[in-house]
Amino acid sequence: MKIFWIGLGFFLILLVVAVFGITASKERQNAAFPVEISMAVLSIVYIGLMTGFNLLFDFLIRTDLLLFGRIHMLAFLVYAALTGGLFVFRSRVFQRERFRDGRAYEKQILICEFEAVRDCLAGWRTEAKKEVLPLMDSLLDDLRFSEPAGSADVSDMDDRLRGIARMLLAEAENLAEIRSENLSGIEDGIRRAKKVIRDRDRQIRLISHLI
Repeated sequence: MKIFWIGLGFFLILLVVAVFGITASKERQNAAFPVEISMAVLSIVYIGLMTGFNLLFDFLIRTDLLLFGRIHMLAFLVYAALTGGLFVFRSRVFQRERFRDGRAYEKQILICEFEAVRDCLAGWRTEAKKEVLPLMDSLLDDLRFSEPAGSADVSDMDDRLRGIARMLLAEAENLAEIRSENLSGIEDGIRRAKKVIRDRDRQIRLISHLI
């Protein structure tokens, strides 16, 4: 009978720990890695095994409290190690996902900056815009359909593209102000931007193969 009450005590402790772990995992849930589901499954398996062990030990052995306590302690340590491993793994997945989201956000900012250049060009009152707008549309398509950065760090390429976008916007605003049809600066900027995008794609593919 004494074994039964000690086992019940262990059961209540592990039940509290399991509920706490599941609650904590739900507060930090993430679609990419639903750790709360893994925690729930692990906790249910652990509780089921230890409940069966308590009943078996109470019926068959009954007297060796030291062995009973050691087995419970060992099982709890295994449970704690697996739980900790789940949280560590989930943290790494979350960090990688957050990095990818950041890279996707920066790409969207780049697209917006080049779209601002296109809007400025579209507002020209000269025939020259008919020549430059298709080039600008081609550049935007190249950027929209470029390789997703994923885990690759291409911030240097993004900075270069951002600099070209700002240069193009300044050039477009200046040409609109003086009503000039000299497109050499705009065309050169578009060519340089398209080259950077190609280099960016190659770098991303290379890093992806190495990871």
